[in-house]
Amino acid sequence: AASDVYKRQDSFNTLVHTLVDTLHSQKSHRKYLENLTENLDLQELSEFALKNLMQYAQASSGALLIVKEGELVNTSTYGIKEGILIESNQIVLNTLKTGERKIIDFPEDIILDGILANYRPASLLLEPIKYNNMTNGVLLLATATAFDESFLGQLDMFMRSFSLILNNSLQHEQMQRLAALDPLTGVYNRRFGLNRLTEECSRSTRFNIPLGVLMMDIDKFKLVNDTYGHLAGDRIIKRIVSETQRILRNGDIFIRYGGEEFLIILPGAGTDNAYKVAERIRYAISQTKTIYGDNEIQVNVSIGIDSYPDSEVTEPLDLIKNADNALYAAKSSGRNKTVVFSSQLRQ
Repeated sequence: AASDVYKRQDSFNTLVHTLVDTLHSQKSHRKYLENLTENLDLQELSEFALKNLMQYAQASSGALLIVKEGELVNTSTYGIKEGILIESNQIVLNTLKTGERKIIDFPEDIILDGILANYRPASLLLEPIKYNNMTNGVLLLATATAFDESFLGQLDMFMRSFSLILNNSLQHEQMQRLAALDPLTGVYNRRFGLNRLTEECSRSTRFNIPLGVLMMDIDKFKLVNDTYGHLAGDRIIKRIVSETQRILRNGDIFIRYGGEEFLIILPGAGTDNAYKVAERIRYAISQTKTIYGDNEIQVNVSIGIDSYPDSEVTEPLDLIKNADNALYAAKSSGRNKTVVFSSQLRQ
Protein backbone atom coordinates (compact mmCIF):
# COMPACT_ATOMS: atom_id res chain seq x y z
CA ALA A 1 0.00 0.00 0.00
CA ALA A 2 2.83 2.34 0.90
CA SER A 3 4.53 1.66 -2.44
CA ASP A 4 1.29 2.61 -4.24
CA VAL A 5 1.20 5.88 -2.34
CA TYR A 6 4.80 6.61 -3.33
CA LYS A 7 4.03 5.74 -6.97
CA ARG A 8 1.01 8.03 -6.99
CA GLN A 9 3.09 10.75 -5.33
CA ASP A 10 5.86 10.34 -7.93
CA SER A 11 3.28 10.49 -10.73
CA PHE A 12 1.75 13.61 -9.21
CA ASN A 13 5.18 15.26 -8.85
CA THR A 14 5.99 14.39 -12.45
CA LEU A 15 2.69 15.88 -13.58
CA VAL A 16 3.34 19.06 -11.58
CA HIS A 17 6.83 19.43 -13.05
CA THR A 18 5.45 18.86 -16.55
CA LEU A 19 2.76 21.49 -16.03
CA VAL A 20 5.29 23.95 -14.61
CA ASP A 21 7.61 23.39 -17.57
CA THR A 22 4.72 23.77 -20.01
CA LEU A 23 3.49 26.98 -18.37
CA HIS A 24 7.02 28.33 -18.26
CA SER A 25 7.48 27.53 -21.93
CA GLN A 26 4.15 29.11 -22.88
CA LYS A 27 4.93 32.21 -20.83
CA SER A 28 8.38 32.47 -22.43
CA HIS A 29 6.88 32.02 -25.88
CA ARG A 30 4.16 34.61 -25.24
CA LYS A 31 6.70 37.16 -24.02
CA TYR A 32 9.01 36.31 -26.92
CA LEU A 33 6.12 36.72 -29.40
CA GLU A 34 4.95 40.01 -27.90
CA ASN A 35 8.41 41.52 -28.17
CA LEU A 36 8.97 40.17 -31.69
CA THR A 37 5.85 41.88 -32.99
CA GLU A 38 6.89 45.29 -31.64
CA ASN A 39 9.37 45.97 -34.44
CA LEU A 40 9.47 45.12 -38.14
CA ASP A 41 13.03 46.35 -38.62
CA LEU A 42 14.96 43.30 -39.86
CA GLN A 43 18.17 44.06 -37.97
CA GLU A 44 16.50 44.70 -34.63
CA LEU A 45 14.16 41.76 -35.11
CA SER A 46 17.08 39.41 -35.82
CA GLU A 47 19.11 40.62 -32.86
CA PHE A 48 16.20 40.27 -30.45
CA ALA A 49 15.26 36.79 -31.71
CA LEU A 50 18.83 35.50 -31.57
CA LYS A 51 19.40 36.89 -28.08
CA ASN A 52 16.26 35.22 -26.74
CA LEU A 53 16.77 31.90 -28.51
CA MET A 54 20.36 31.75 -27.26
CA GLN A 55 19.19 32.45 -23.74
CA TYR A 56 16.45 29.84 -23.95
CA ALA A 57 18.86 27.24 -25.38
CA GLN A 58 21.66 28.24 -22.99
CA ALA A 59 23.86 28.69 -26.05
CA SER A 60 27.19 30.50 -25.94
CA SER A 61 27.28 31.62 -29.58
CA GLY A 62 24.92 31.83 -32.50
CA ALA A 63 23.88 33.51 -35.71
CA LEU A 64 20.81 34.22 -37.80
CA LEU A 65 21.20 34.02 -41.57
CA ILE A 66 18.35 35.26 -43.74
CA VAL A 67 17.73 34.96 -47.48
CA LYS A 68 17.42 38.54 -48.69
CA GLU A 69 17.19 39.54 -52.37
CA GLY A 70 18.49 36.13 -53.42
CA GLU A 71 21.51 36.15 -51.09
CA LEU A 72 22.08 34.50 -47.71
CA VAL A 73 22.86 37.38 -45.35
CA ASN A 74 24.17 37.23 -41.78
CA THR A 75 21.72 39.54 -39.97
CA SER A 76 22.80 38.86 -36.39
CA THR A 77 25.82 37.20 -34.79
CA TYR A 78 27.04 36.64 -31.25
CA GLY A 79 30.20 34.88 -30.08
CA ILE A 80 31.34 33.86 -33.57
CA LYS A 81 35.02 34.27 -34.35
CA GLU A 82 35.88 37.20 -36.60
CA GLY A 83 36.68 36.26 -40.17
CA ILE A 84 34.51 33.12 -40.23
CA LEU A 85 32.12 33.50 -43.15
CA ILE A 86 29.32 31.25 -41.98
CA GLU A 87 27.00 32.39 -44.77
CA SER A 88 29.20 30.52 -47.26
CA ASN A 89 29.73 27.44 -45.06
CA GLN A 90 28.68 24.26 -46.85
CA ILE A 91 26.89 22.81 -43.79
CA VAL A 92 24.80 25.98 -43.51
CA LEU A 93 24.05 25.92 -47.24
CA ASN A 94 23.04 22.25 -47.02
CA THR A 95 20.59 23.07 -44.21
CA LEU A 96 19.16 25.85 -46.36
CA LYS A 97 18.81 23.40 -49.26
CA THR A 98 17.30 20.44 -47.39
CA GLY A 99 15.18 22.43 -44.94
CA GLU A 100 15.96 19.90 -42.21
CA ARG A 101 17.29 20.40 -38.70
CA LYS A 102 20.87 19.26 -38.16
CA ILE A 103 22.67 18.75 -34.84
CA ILE A 104 26.39 18.10 -34.84
CA ASP A 105 27.85 16.67 -31.62
CA PHE A 106 31.58 17.03 -31.23
CA PRO A 107 33.50 14.30 -29.34
CA GLU A 108 35.59 15.62 -26.47
CA ASP A 109 38.83 14.42 -28.02
CA ILE A 110 38.29 16.16 -31.36
CA ILE A 111 40.55 19.12 -32.12
CA LEU A 112 38.56 22.16 -33.26
CA ASP A 113 40.91 24.53 -35.00
CA GLY A 114 38.93 27.75 -34.64
CA ILE A 115 35.84 26.12 -36.19
CA LEU A 116 33.35 28.60 -34.81
CA ALA A 117 34.02 30.37 -31.55
CA ASN A 118 36.61 31.09 -28.90
CA TYR A 119 35.67 27.96 -26.97
CA ARG A 120 35.13 24.28 -27.75
CA PRO A 121 31.42 23.69 -28.47
CA ALA A 122 29.88 20.35 -27.55
CA SER A 123 26.93 20.68 -29.96
CA LEU A 124 26.08 22.73 -32.99
CA LEU A 125 22.45 23.21 -34.05
CA LEU A 126 21.41 24.32 -37.52
CA GLU A 127 17.69 25.03 -37.67
CA PRO A 128 15.98 25.98 -40.95
CA ILE A 129 13.68 29.00 -40.83
CA LYS A 130 10.65 27.96 -42.87
CA TYR A 131 7.56 29.81 -44.03
CA ASN A 132 4.92 28.17 -46.24
CA ASN A 133 7.29 25.23 -46.83
CA MET A 134 9.97 27.60 -48.14
CA THR A 135 13.28 27.81 -46.28
CA ASN A 136 14.28 31.47 -46.04
CA GLY A 137 17.02 31.31 -43.44
CA VAL A 138 19.04 29.31 -40.94
CA LEU A 139 19.42 29.64 -37.16
CA LEU A 140 22.80 28.52 -35.88
CA LEU A 141 23.40 27.87 -32.17
CA ALA A 142 26.45 26.40 -30.43
CA THR A 143 26.54 25.20 -26.83
CA ALA A 144 29.29 24.13 -24.47
CA THR A 145 27.05 21.26 -23.38
CA ALA A 146 24.48 19.11 -25.20
CA PHE A 147 21.20 20.77 -26.15
CA ASP A 148 18.42 20.35 -23.62
CA GLU A 149 15.63 18.09 -24.90
CA SER A 150 12.93 20.42 -23.59
CA PHE A 151 14.37 23.24 -25.70
CA LEU A 152 14.47 21.10 -28.83
CA GLY A 153 10.88 20.07 -28.17
CA GLN A 154 9.70 23.68 -28.03
CA LEU A 155 11.94 25.03 -30.79
CA ASP A 156 9.39 24.36 -33.55
CA MET A 157 6.87 26.62 -31.81
CA PHE A 158 9.42 29.41 -31.40
CA MET A 159 10.57 29.14 -35.02
CA ARG A 160 7.04 29.15 -36.45
CA SER A 161 6.38 32.45 -34.69
CA PHE A 162 9.68 33.91 -35.80
CA SER A 163 9.32 32.81 -39.43
CA LEU A 164 5.88 34.47 -39.70
CA ILE A 165 7.13 37.77 -38.27
CA LEU A 166 10.33 37.52 -40.32
CA ASN A 167 8.25 37.18 -43.49
CA ASN A 168 6.28 40.29 -42.50
CA SER A 169 9.55 42.14 -41.85
CA LEU A 170 11.00 41.19 -45.25
CA GLN A 171 7.80 42.24 -47.01
CA HIS A 172 7.74 45.51 -45.05
CA GLU A 173 11.36 46.20 -46.00
CA GLN A 174 10.66 45.41 -49.66
CA MET A 175 7.59 47.68 -49.69
CA GLN A 176 9.61 50.48 -48.13
CA ARG A 177 12.32 50.04 -50.74
CA LEU A 178 9.81 49.97 -53.60
CA ALA A 179 8.01 53.02 -52.21
CA ALA A 180 11.30 54.94 -52.31
CA LEU A 181 12.21 54.04 -55.89
CA ASP A 182 11.15 55.30 -59.28
CA PRO A 183 9.66 52.25 -61.06
CA LEU A 184 11.23 53.00 -64.48
CA THR A 185 14.80 53.74 -63.47
CA GLY A 186 15.25 52.20 -60.02
CA VAL A 187 16.71 55.43 -58.59
CA TYR A 188 15.07 57.32 -55.73
CA ASN A 189 11.75 59.01 -56.43
CA ARG A 190 11.14 62.69 -55.74
CA ARG A 191 9.42 62.30 -52.37
CA PHE A 192 12.06 60.04 -50.86
CA GLY A 193 14.87 61.97 -52.53
CA LEU A 194 13.79 65.24 -50.94
CA ASN A 195 13.85 63.55 -47.53
CA ARG A 196 17.42 62.42 -48.22
CA LEU A 197 18.39 65.96 -49.28
CA THR A 198 16.98 67.31 -46.02
CA GLU A 199 19.07 64.81 -44.07
CA GLU A 200 22.23 65.67 -46.00
CA CYS A 201 21.65 69.42 -45.60
CA SER A 202 21.25 69.00 -41.85
CA ARG A 203 24.47 66.96 -41.66
CA SER A 204 26.41 69.44 -43.82
CA THR A 205 25.41 72.50 -41.79
CA ARG A 206 25.99 70.73 -38.47
CA PHE A 207 29.51 69.56 -39.32
CA ASN A 208 30.36 72.24 -41.91
CA ILE A 209 30.75 69.69 -44.72
CA PRO A 210 30.35 70.81 -48.37
CA LEU A 211 27.29 69.62 -50.24
CA GLY A 212 26.81 69.79 -53.99
CA VAL A 213 23.40 69.77 -55.68
CA LEU A 214 22.94 69.17 -59.41
CA MET A 215 19.75 69.65 -61.41
CA MET A 216 19.95 67.82 -64.74
CA ASP A 217 17.45 67.92 -67.59
CA ILE A 218 17.41 66.14 -70.96
CA ASP A 219 17.55 68.67 -73.79
CA LYS A 220 14.60 68.76 -76.25
CA PHE A 221 13.16 65.58 -74.76
CA LYS A 222 9.61 66.39 -75.93
CA LEU A 223 10.87 66.38 -79.51
CA VAL A 224 12.40 62.92 -78.94
CA ASN A 225 9.10 61.58 -77.61
CA ASP A 226 7.13 63.15 -80.44
CA THR A 227 9.54 61.75 -83.05
CA TYR A 228 10.20 58.24 -81.76
CA GLY A 229 7.45 57.61 -79.21
CA HIS A 230 7.34 57.22 -75.44
CA LEU A 231 8.89 53.74 -75.39
CA ALA A 232 12.00 55.18 -77.03
CA GLY A 233 11.92 58.02 -74.50
CA ASP A 234 11.79 55.54 -71.61
CA ARG A 235 14.74 53.64 -73.05
CA ILE A 236 16.75 56.86 -73.33
CA ILE A 237 15.97 57.79 -69.72
CA LYS A 238 17.14 54.39 -68.53
CA ARG A 239 20.33 54.68 -70.56
CA ILE A 240 21.06 58.13 -69.14
CA VAL A 241 20.53 56.81 -65.62
CA SER A 242 22.90 53.93 -66.31
CA GLU A 243 25.63 56.23 -67.66
CA THR A 244 25.23 58.63 -64.73
CA GLN A 245 25.39 55.88 -62.10
CA ARG A 246 28.65 54.70 -63.64
CA ILE A 247 30.20 58.07 -62.73
CA LEU A 248 28.65 58.71 -59.32
CA ARG A 249 30.25 57.46 -56.10
CA ASN A 250 28.56 55.01 -53.72
CA GLY A 251 27.56 57.76 -51.30
CA ASP A 252 26.05 60.04 -53.95
CA ILE A 253 22.27 60.24 -54.20
CA PHE A 254 20.50 60.05 -57.56
CA ILE A 255 16.84 61.10 -57.81
CA ARG A 256 14.34 61.18 -60.62
CA TYR A 257 12.87 64.60 -59.88
CA GLY A 258 10.40 64.78 -62.77
CA GLY A 259 9.75 63.23 -66.16
CA GLU A 260 13.12 64.02 -67.73
CA GLU A 261 14.61 65.97 -64.83
CA PHE A 262 17.03 64.55 -62.25
CA LEU A 263 18.40 65.76 -58.92
CA ILE A 264 21.87 64.60 -57.87
CA ILE A 265 23.17 65.12 -54.33
CA LEU A 266 26.93 65.02 -53.84
CA PRO A 267 27.85 64.86 -50.11
CA GLY A 268 31.27 66.38 -49.43
CA ALA A 269 31.50 68.05 -52.86
CA GLY A 270 32.13 71.79 -53.11
CA THR A 271 31.52 73.80 -56.26
CA ASP A 272 34.69 72.75 -58.09
CA ASN A 273 34.20 69.03 -57.47
CA ALA A 274 30.49 69.24 -58.28
CA TYR A 275 31.33 70.97 -61.58
CA LYS A 276 33.84 68.25 -62.50
CA VAL A 277 31.30 65.52 -61.79
CA ALA A 278 28.62 67.36 -63.77
CA GLU A 279 30.91 67.77 -66.76
CA ARG A 280 31.87 64.10 -66.71
CA ILE A 281 28.19 63.16 -66.71
CA ARG A 282 27.30 65.64 -69.44
CA TYR A 283 30.16 64.49 -71.68
CA ALA A 284 29.44 60.77 -71.14
CA ILE A 285 25.78 61.25 -72.09
CA SER A 286 26.70 63.31 -75.18
CA GLN A 287 28.82 60.38 -76.39
CA THR A 288 26.10 57.79 -75.80
CA LYS A 289 23.71 56.49 -78.45
CA THR A 290 20.50 54.64 -77.66
CA ILE A 291 19.40 51.98 -80.15
CA TYR A 292 15.68 51.89 -80.82
CA GLY A 293 14.64 49.78 -83.78
CA ASP A 294 16.64 51.04 -86.76
CA ASN A 295 17.39 54.33 -85.01
CA GLU A 296 20.45 55.50 -83.12
CA ILE A 297 19.21 58.28 -80.86
CA GLN A 298 21.64 60.71 -79.30
CA VAL A 299 20.62 63.29 -76.70
CA ASN A 300 22.33 65.89 -74.56
CA VAL A 301 21.68 67.18 -71.06
CA SER A 302 21.97 70.55 -69.36
CA ILE A 303 23.02 70.80 -65.73
CA GLY A 304 22.70 73.49 -63.07
CA ILE A 305 24.78 73.48 -59.87
CA ASP A 306 24.56 74.97 -56.41
CA SER A 307 26.59 74.00 -53.37
CA TYR A 308 26.89 74.65 -49.67
CA PRO A 309 28.64 76.62 -48.19
CA ASP A 310 29.60 78.55 -51.35
CA SER A 311 26.09 79.91 -51.96
CA GLU A 312 25.45 80.44 -48.23
CA VAL A 313 22.00 78.85 -48.32
CA THR A 314 21.20 76.03 -45.94
CA GLU A 315 17.59 75.15 -46.75
CA PRO A 316 17.10 72.17 -49.11
CA LEU A 317 14.50 73.94 -51.25
CA ASP A 318 16.77 76.98 -51.62
CA LEU A 319 19.60 74.77 -52.92
CA ILE A 320 17.19 73.20 -55.41
CA LYS A 321 15.85 76.61 -56.48
CA ASN A 322 19.38 77.92 -57.07
CA ALA A 323 20.43 74.82 -59.00
CA ASP A 324 17.21 75.09 -61.03
CA ASN A 325 17.97 78.74 -61.86
CA ALA A 326 21.44 77.66 -63.04
CA LEU A 327 19.82 74.91 -65.13
CA TYR A 328 17.50 77.47 -66.73
CA ALA A 329 20.54 79.61 -67.59
CA ALA A 330 22.22 76.57 -69.20
CA LYS A 331 19.09 75.90 -71.26
CA SER A 332 18.57 79.49 -72.34
CA SER A 333 22.22 79.96 -73.35
CA GLY A 334 22.35 77.08 -75.82
CA ARG A 335 21.84 73.79 -73.91
CA ASN A 336 24.33 70.92 -73.50
CA LYS A 337 26.30 72.80 -70.88
CA THR A 338 26.88 73.07 -67.14
CA VAL A 339 26.24 76.33 -65.28
CA VAL A 340 27.12 77.11 -61.66
CA PHE A 341 24.68 79.27 -59.73
CA SER A 342 25.66 82.85 -58.97
CA SER A 343 23.76 85.77 -57.46
CA GLN A 344 23.15 87.19 -60.97
CA LEU A 345 20.94 84.16 -61.71
CA ARG A 346 18.42 84.80 -58.94
CA GLN A 347 14.84 85.03 -60.16
